[in-house]
Amino acid sequence: MADVDVPARKNDDASENQEAPMCRYCFEGEESGELISPCKCMGGQKWVHLSCLRRWQRGVLVSQPTHPDFYDSDTRHITCNVCNSAYTCKPPTRLELMQSFTGAELAAAVEVGSFIGSSKGFSGELKRQLHGIPQHLHVGVVDRHWIDGVFLIVRVTKDAGSIINLKLSDSGDASAFAEDLSDDFCWQSRGRTYRLEFQGPLQAASSGDRTARISAIKKLGVPCVLKLSSIEESDGSQDGIVAVNLTQPFHNLSSGSEHARKRWRFKQALQQALAEGETLHGGVQVLHFVGGPCDEELAHAAVVSTNAGRYDIHEDLHYET
Repeated sequence: MADVDVPARKNDDASENQEAPMCRYCFEGEESGELISPCKCMGGQKWVHLSCLRRWQRGVLVSQPTHPDFYDSDTRHITCNVCNSAYTCKPPTRLELMQSFTGAELAAAVEVGSFIGSSKGFSGELKRQLHGIPQHLHVGVVDRHWIDGVFLIVRVTKDAGSIINLKLSDSGDASAFAEDLSDDFCWQSRGRTYRLEFQGPLQAASSGDRTARISAIKKLGVPCVLKLSSIEESDGSQDGIVAVNLTQPFHNLSSGSEHARKRWRFKQALQQALAEGETLHGGVQVLHFVGGPCDEELAHAAVVSTNAGRYDIHEDLHYET
């Protein structure tokens, strides 16, 4: 678990409330452990046990999607949903969370050439959940790809998020971005906190007060690109993987236009991956094509099997209509 960054306030003055303080999670008092105040809540919501808060933060992280593009949709583990202030106790990182479930040795085994498989129990639970959803809505349920799934890892991408270049396309983007900035010009993206650098198009506003700086952002000439630097060190928790699901082929004779488009995109991407002068012959059969939660229409990698029982991995298939 992560260390407590800001010393939490101890309960050294019980006179604030007539009743003895108790943890808002477990409703137990100091007899079950030291009570701390990790946010700006007052009254009965003020006190928590650190272990209870950690359990809550861990539970929120477990319930969230694992793709970084969805990290910002739920911030309950870093921000109190009662007073909306940031917790003084940081939650565990996603790396620490994974290691708490699998152990460091298994977490380190996530590498190219390894397989990720769904257990029978997990697949069974997903099948029960899918059964309660109308058939015509199944195509939009990302979790269905995990049912009886076996994924071959073909690429591991290292987290390179210490600096991001944010493109603002129009004046609406600039105004919205300015409104989202904190008092110290920080901005949340993919569960990480970044601070705006006043350079480039904002160089002239670097010495102004906050009001002048916000005004400069809103008046930026667009399109433009702003630089933001992470205030946190990378811990590897946002490393990504590209994997191919080997167990869920779609029906090649399907009359669905979406499957036809996917097969065409796939073959075009594979053709680009072949060496110059080579051509695809009629024997190529597309057995599976399902994009990830953020790139459903984009082919990233292909596993091509041969009659000799071998397979080759083709990467960087950036072909999209």
